[in-house]
Amino acid sequence: MGLAHVACLVRQAETSVKEKEAWNTGEGAGKWQKCFDCGQEFHGVVKFALGWACWKTYRGRPETDYMYACGLSILGTGMLFGTDSPNEALPILLASLAVERRYWSRESESHNVRIAQHNLSGCYSALGRHEDALRVIQEVFAADVNAHGPGHEYTLSSAVQLSLQLGHLKRFAEAKSFLSEQVPIAQQALGVDHSVTLNMGHCHQLRSRRHQRRRQ
Repeated sequence: MGLAHVACLVRQAETSVKEKEAWNTGEGAGKWQKCFDCGQEFHGVVKFALGWACWKTYRGRPETDYMYACGLSILGTGMLFGTDSPNEALPILLASLAVERRYWSRESESHNVRIAQHNLSGCYSALGRHEDALRVIQEVFAADVNAHGPGHEYTLSSAVQLSLQLGHLKRFAEAKSFLSEQVPIAQQALGVDHSVTLNMGHCHQLRSRRHQRRRQ
């Protein structure tokens, strides 16, 4: 994908945000992260380039502005997932979480805080700081249960991430026990063919096999 095409994506995203702010129509900030023609999220150097462009576009706004917070988040995830640079992404994602907590932590907006925590947990994991990653995702899971209930897609997605961190720490018995509780909830709430349910089932099988090997 050439630089000219990235410039086109930037213009489309800027226009989408303006439409959302003026008339509350369109995809808004989502166009900085996802192609709405094919439905796929941007990745690699394109994700990184759009992250920088997004931040440069909105960094002059007040911290209380929603797009200032979005710019920080999109820049941080662009560094983390676009170029695999967790060391550079960490201070940005910490700043993103701090802004979300300061201005966007009201109950109606608390999902924004949990998204920032998800991103931070992923960054800690990429740095090999799995205890920190687990601590953060446990907070997210507990908050999702409280906000949405145990059978919501957000809650169950957090459960998958929590189990992955337990696996990184080789706490396979704990991961197996946790997923044994979560899989039936996912199957009943989302259906057996839902991507979260399938992902959770796969994680459960892996953790069960590794737990069995450690016992032998």
